[in-house]
Amino acid sequence: MPRRAVDEMTVSALNKRVREIEEGRVRPRRIRVGGVGGLVLNVRMRSYVSGEEISASWVLRRTLDGRRRDFALGPWPEVTLSQARERARGYMDKLWQGIDPAIKPRQTQEHSAPSFRDAAHDFFVRNVRGKINARDESKWFNDLETFVFPLVGDLAVNQIETSHIVAITERPHIRYGGHLPKPLWDAVPERAKRCIKKVELILSAETVQGRRSGSNPAIWKDHLSRLLPEPKKVKTKGNQPALPYSQLPAFMVALRKRERSPSAQALEFLILTAARSGEVRGASWSEIDLEGELWVIPASRMKGNRDHRVPLSVPALQILMAAPRFASTQLIWPGQSLAKPMSDATLAALTKKMHSKELSSGSAGWLDPRSNRTATPHGFRSTFRDWAAEQTSYPSEMAELALAHTVGSAVERAYRRTDMVEKRRAIMEDWAEFSLKNA
Repeated sequence: MPRRAVDEMTVSALNKRVREIEEGRVRPRRIRVGGVGGLVLNVRMRSYVSGEEISASWVLRRTLDGRRRDFALGPWPEVTLSQARERARGYMDKLWQGIDPAIKPRQTQEHSAPSFRDAAHDFFVRNVRGKINARDESKWFNDLETFVFPLVGDLAVNQIETSHIVAITERPHIRYGGHLPKPLWDAVPERAKRCIKKVELILSAETVQGRRSGSNPAIWKDHLSRLLPEPKKVKTKGNQPALPYSQLPAFMVALRKRERSPSAQALEFLILTAARSGEVRGASWSEIDLEGELWVIPASRMKGNRDHRVPLSVPALQILMAAPRFASTQLIWPGQSLAKPMSDATLAALTKKMHSKELSSGSAGWLDPRSNRTATPHGFRSTFRDWAAEQTSYPSEMAELALAHTVGSAVERAYRRTDMVEKRRAIMEDWAEFSLKNA
């Protein structure tokens, strides 16, 4: 069924919608502005979990050759609503003529060089599309739209100089968990270097095609390396912050006191099944056997690339029985669009909100005692593993199988024909009983 036509949104109405997102009253989303079919303002949080400022860009969403395509039209508010509509109409004119607007005709030296934004799209079409997975493909322009296009997007490729590249590295950025903005190169150095590398490749392609000449201002060796410090790799903890199992019953009480939202249900289900966040968020009703009290996750969604059967405890089944079903999707916990799963940021944000609430009441919050960092959804797998090792007499092999870890040597796995799913029912029921003993 085709979508209903959208009335043309005014500038004031658009600003109001963006303010609502900035103030946290609604989640970041694509805002359909009308005037041109498929024209949206794509609003994102640079870090939705930590509540950093928004990033917004114009996108024309159309279907070309049976495939959904997103054409970037520039950042907002640098590109106004009226300018976005004008650019979108120009793209639509080409689409109606059967021309892919992302592919620019080869230009000779007599013609003016393309803008960097157009060169980036040309590079994407020629060298990226169809050669990487769909998830990475959809995110390929993110850093360019955030850090590069606002500074050099409208400059011709033969006008970009070293000073422009250095200015990109100095763009302010707030690292996850930070408080004050830092230059991009200092805040997220590895990400910054990947971003500049992308600029280097785009400019190099333009040189090969004769649309710019001279040395590449974004090259690192013997050039930017003389101007910028070597990026320091950000040290990360080997393990995700995990809550001690002794605190889990109190955490579950606090979780159940919250409004029974889809995210709260999904987080409780994640804890009771000891599953990974992606496995829970992507769960579909077709994977659930309510009569057999079993959840079968297909190999395509598993880290180990093999089917994983999860025996469902009574409380886990009760969560599923209480979850609403949507006619337009098989997903148990869909995201805002219903077509895609709930985002990982949603579950992470919930644990952070619960931690903040505990701090405001004067308690220590939900922290990993080793790292002193807030417990994460993935960390509850470690909570389960520690509980199984220290509080039960179940074989370690059974706990590892419950976590979908590889157990034993290749020879042992070849001869073992069972995943001990029926025996694992007991450990999952005991885990649920322990987790909810105070709830």
